[in-house]
Amino acid sequence: SNNNNNEENNVILLKNILAAAKIEDGFSLVGHSFGAATMALVAQRKSFPINSVSMLDPWCFSLTDSNLNEGITNIPLLTILSDAWTRSKELPQVIKLLENSSCNNNCWWIPGTVHQSFADSANWFPSFLAHRMYMRGPSEPRHVTMSTVASMCVSHIQQKKWTADPTKEDLVQQYDIAHTKAESATPVLKE
Repeated sequence: SNNNNNEENNVILLKNILAAAKIEDGFSLVGHSFGAATMALVAQRKSFPINSVSMLDPWCFSLTDSNLNEGITNIPLLTILSDAWTRSKELPQVIKLLENSSCNNNCWWIPGTVHQSFADSANWFPSFLAHRMYMRGPSEPRHVTMSTVASMCVSHIQQKKWTADPTKEDLVQQYDIAHTKAESATPVLKE
């Protein structure tokens, strides 16, 4: 069909771009929301050498059951969830993808944040407006979430253990996928 030809052409185009960029050793994928779901699909195809995947509030509702069941395997995976996303009606799909991924123990959540907290648009507006537009959590300070998430992603891409800035130690918590699924849709901290 026409869609398959377009997809094949896109793969060929991307392979040519990557060859020109000389990244034979692979690259890392980072995506937010629908972009995170797209990164999951790219990782599942295994068409290119991928060193790591970082997903921020993945919009897994858009993925098929087959994609959710396949998970992301043999690629280091970092997932960061906003507080609002841990109570989203789409959380079961996120958990399903992570449970079927080989590196599902690297999942974090940031209390007091909203889905837009991971998007740069939350930093374009004055704080009072960003809060009113639900682009930042009610008491979330400007730039703190974005700088923390960026730091976590860079550490993951460099395959280093992320350590919290001592002034922001309580900002990020590890998310316990198994306990959350078994008990409720409420975030649970690993002890």
